[in-house]
Amino acid sequence: MRLAGYVRNSSYDLTQQRSDQEPADSPARQERDIRRLAEARGDEITEVYRDLDISGWSGRERPGFEQLLEDGAAGLIDGVACWKLDRLTRNFDDLQRIWKLVQTRGFRLVSVHDSIDTSTPSGVLGLRMGIAIAEMESNNTSLRVRAAMEEAARTGKAHAGGTSRPFGYTDHSRQELHPVESLVIREAVQRLLSGETLGSVVKAVNDARVRTPASKRAPDGKLWRTGTFAEMLCSPGLAGLRMHKDELYPGAWPAIVTATEHEQLVAMRKDPGRIWTHSGQPRKHLLAGLLWCGRCGEKLHSKPVRGVPRYKCSPAPYGRGCGTVSISAAHVERVVCERLWVALDTPDLAEAIRAPGAPDPDLQRQLDEDDQALKQASHDHYVTRILPRPAFLEVQQTLEARMRQAKAKQTRKAKAAVLAVLPSGVAAVQEAWERWDLERRRALVDACVAKITVDPAALGSRQGRAFDRSRVKITWRV
Repeated sequence: MRLAGYVRNSSYDLTQQRSDQEPADSPARQERDIRRLAEARGDEITEVYRDLDISGWSGRERPGFEQLLEDGAAGLIDGVACWKLDRLTRNFDDLQRIWKLVQTRGFRLVSVHDSIDTSTPSGVLGLRMGIAIAEMESNNTSLRVRAAMEEAARTGKAHAGGTSRPFGYTDHSRQELHPVESLVIREAVQRLLSGETLGSVVKAVNDARVRTPASKRAPDGKLWRTGTFAEMLCSPGLAGLRMHKDELYPGAWPAIVTATEHEQLVAMRKDPGRIWTHSGQPRKHLLAGLLWCGRCGEKLHSKPVRGVPRYKCSPAPYGRGCGTVSISAAHVERVVCERLWVALDTPDLAEAIRAPGAPDPDLQRQLDEDDQALKQASHDHYVTRILPRPAFLEVQQTLEARMRQAKAKQTRKAKAAVLAVLPSGVAAVQEAWERWDLERRRALVDACVAKITVDPAALGSRQGRAFDRSRVKITWRV
């Protein structure tokens, strides 16, 4: 009879094949025992299907097992020999697929250590009992693993999983900070909380040739992507916290960032209006998006005129404005900066710097609950059978309005937090301004300025003459 062999091992290491102390269930030993059984029975092993380093209970697809079933259904093999039944399958779903071949095609299943041979009634009974025992053992193992993981979380032990070490630490235990990566994390957090965009921070990290931790696919690490970098920075492990089933436990390892900084980063990442979102090309102009036309109320756009940068109100078909208001970019930016230095000396902004407003966990919790309620109410079954559509529309409007207010509060808190990291004194801020890039300067302006209105030039005035500073009207956030 043409039998196929099937070999599986949950944790496979090629070096084990060459060691003197070979594990009892190693793939090589499984195959040897299978061939000996076939030879003793007078059968021929025509093919050996292998699934190495794949658990039979994890739910992952097993290519070797799937190919075995396909070849059995096609009649290319007459049966399969396995080392033990739990090497072939550990759940009833896979057993039913094999049993279907046994019933419809006379497929034979034999096992080295379970004394199973489906060509006999006792072999069929042994098959059913064996799979039940294997599933029970897997369930017990799963319970023990879950209990051990929960105990590890409660005692603050670091998660030992993952193929690469956590960024910022020298190994999975997190007991020792990486001398370079930990400094990169601290600097990145400070820059983000001070208002820089995520894209500019990630670019600086990549330019400094700081890569992701090494892995099997990337032995030298890879360039950071904005999403991956944000996920890494928002990891509770950097704040010395252990996450398990949505619960946070104090970790027994040194933190790189504070718990407050961690909460601020998480809130900023969830906030759609967060100031460090990477969205396409970086800005090239300091006041882009903040200038509005004093005549028609539309936004001004940056547009050079004879090579000189200007902000203009764009008429149709390229815009929706009146097309009559234009102002020199250099002049309006100089006026805004001069008024910004004066505003930073006012008591209101000084008070905002002393109390920038920390992330509000209750606000985020309310936002998450409203979002979940909106998703549930939007379900077709819920709308048609439980909640009439007119009532649903009313609930939808209420939830969306409350969510907009919550997001606006989050945005204001995030922008106010930028002021907390300013140097002390206006002179120090001006000195730092000269070192900052455009993104950092923009963050400060955006934190203090809500809107800048540019009025039309007075009738009869000529461009190029003395600039009328009264055309620029600033609405401050605080």
